[in-house]
Amino acid sequence: MFGNGLFALGMLGPLLLLFLGHAAIGLLFSAAAIVARLRAGSGAGAAGPQRTIDCAIASLAASVLLTVLGAALLHLDSNLGIMLFAAGLLLAWPVSAVLTLLGRGAGWKPLLVGQALIALLLSGFLVCLWVFNLR
Repeated sequence: MFGNGLFALGMLGPLLLLFLGHAAIGLLFSAAAIVARLRAGSGAGAAGPQRTIDCAIASLAASVLLTVLGAALLHLDSNLGIMLFAAGLLLAWPVSAVLTLLGRGAGWKPLLVGQALIALLLSGFLVCLWVFNLR
């Protein structure tokens, strides 16, 4: 039923933890960055680094939405679901992380903490993959 690939019974737990952790951390810390941005009161005429943070917040939210949509579509169309899941986690999230590192301004610190937690979660998942393949 599960096969020998990524969805093998031994890898189901870490994959589920990666999905839930990415969704929870991404939504929580992008919301915290938005709140910090609103409290700072910087208007629409923000400088370049602040615009970079705004784009990082948007791309982190898009990453979470793509990941959740991919996981939801996994049961209907497995190819589309895996592609959306991978696009959210492996394409949109690194863009958000790079934009976070390049930007400064209101909302930068909570966004940086969220990016670091997602990076730790992804690193832990990759270590689990490595250990699982060694067995």
